[in-house]
Amino acid sequence: MQDLSHSQVPPGGWQFYQPQSQWSMPSPVSQTFTQAVQHIIKHRMANPAMVMKHGLKTDQASVEQELDTYTRLRLKIPMASPPKMNPRLQSLSQVAGAVADVKRAAQGTGVIIDWLTSGGQPVEQAEADRRAEICVKCPKNVPGSWYTVAPAEIIRETLSARSDLKLATSLDNELKSCDVCKCLLRLKIWTPLHFIKDRTPSDIMSEFHPSCWITK
Repeated sequence: MQDLSHSQVPPGGWQFYQPQSQWSMPSPVSQTFTQAVQHIIKHRMANPAMVMKHGLKTDQASVEQELDTYTRLRLKIPMASPPKMNPRLQSLSQVAGAVADVKRAAQGTGVIIDWLTSGGQPVEQAEADRRAEICVKCPKNVPGSWYTVAPAEIIRETLSARSDLKLATSLDNELKSCDVCKCLLRLKIWTPLHFIKDRTPSDIMSEFHPSCWITK
């Protein structure tokens, strides 16, 4: 093949192998490019600990690029021209800020993943409700940045999987992302406090708002 088209099935189909879990794309010849991407995302979302440990991507654009690259290498097709750098991140200070946020998002999400993989027993409903009331009034309750979407997606997927626990409050629609730890608040409010305090660095702890339930 001279080039790769996402609208045509390549020789051997849209193959993909995830070495960390030894998972291979099912029926690669019968998959469209978009379907294959969704299979990869679904597999990774079902394995949040693996995603966090190896820094795997779960957003659509990143996985599309990964599958494209994997296929080009497999079929020895030249790489496509790299995308232009996002103009919002052209300065070194902006790049450094983005990297710092990504690291913090990964750390914050890791706290919740540790809790969930240890059994995931939540706090009582009354305590979650109390925390939610504090969070919705907090100035640190903000929409998540574009470069923290992947950790939030992992948490949301985990929350859906634990829907049998009915982890919900009347304020869920007002709960966004914490601007300090980058966690999705509608799940973090259910996390036992000792998991948070034991696994959150002191420099991050010092940045929480004075009224934050974590510091109390």
